[in-house]
Amino acid sequence: MVEKEAAPRGTLQGNAMHPPAIFAAQGAAMRQVLIALLLVAAPVVAQPPPQCTAETEGQAVCMAGKLCECRFERGGQMTGRPDRFAWDCGVMRPPCPPDPTIQPAQPWTAPGGLLIVPRGLRP
Repeated sequence: MVEKEAAPRGTLQGNAMHPPAIFAAQGAAMRQVLIALLLVAAPVVAQPPPQCTAETEGQAVCMAGKLCECRFERGGQMTGRPDRFAWDCGVMRPPCPPDPTIQPAQPWTAPGGLLIVPRGLRP
């Protein structure tokens, strides 16, 4: 009876690829997919807020769900900041108004037919 030689450790029987080669091929493919996703997502980067200057003082802008207003803020020794124009988005500011182009959700109505209401456990 002829005994078969054992395959070298870390390889598969037959003509299959060596596992490190498989992992290297998978890694290269994953890098290509990651690069493609980053290139597609690049234009989606958030835009910086508009500049708050003396010309735009009093202007209101919707940022992060808040209606922020461009205001002049006095600096001081307590805050350690100079006088400047800044966006006021504090907790007392109102939320942004709803977008008029978005239709409000329609009220839900029960579908016609049989409605089964579960009861509690029976003794």
